Amino acid sequence: MILHLVLKSDWDKLAPMQHYVPESIAKEGFIHCTANQAGLLKVANTFYRLIKGDFLLLEIDETKLNALVKWEAPAHPTPLPVVAATVSNDLPPEVINELGESSRVVSAPAELPIQFPHIYGALNREAVVGIRPILRAEDGTFVGYGELLTKLPTVQPAPQMIEPKPFVTPSSPAPKPIDTRTPIVQAAEELLDATDGFSEELKRLRGRVEAKMALLDEEIAKL
Repeated sequence: MILHLVLKSDWDKLAPMQHYVPESIAKEGFIHCTANQAGLLKVANTFYRLIKGDFLLLEIDETKLNALVKWEAPAHPTPLPVVAATVSNDLPPEVINELGESSRVVSAPAELPIQFPHIYGALNREAVVGIRPILRAEDGTFVGYGELLTKLPTVQPAPQMIEPKPFVTPSSPAPKPIDTRTPIVQAAEELLDATDGFSEELKRLRGRVEAKMALLDEEIAKL
């Protein structure tokens, strides 16, 4: 995790996912960063104590950066203890490039880290995993940090895809066979069917009559 100090007014001008490209990119080729919170407070009080306005601390995940990070010695390891209102070219680039020509430094520098992380390219917003306000005293001294304003967004699990069932066309009832017979043929076949049925009924009736006649013969023989 590396840190970057930025004016809140400058950060608020950016669109939600717009890359952060300070003027130091064009003039020096990199974005100035710091290794830890204690070191950033020292940098802030050394270079920016009289700069009015709210500042933000950007917490940057190096593994998510699109640009290269190099750990290098500070551009001005021994900044001037007092600088007049007319800005000198000896000012650290953090003041001139990022805060404009009206910057002033009036406090003696604290001991600074041996190396600073420098981002050689634009800061992509995905790499900013946290944003904190920087707390200041009435005299402009940077004294600490507030609560996180922005946290790394949680990745919502992708919704499970439900396999759609194949559409089945409902089966239609089998069509009735078409009767291709002529009306005369149909009538003749129906008559034959009726005749056959009548013949079978006559046979059954004849059988019943013959059975009764046989019983009658037996009764007459007994007399």
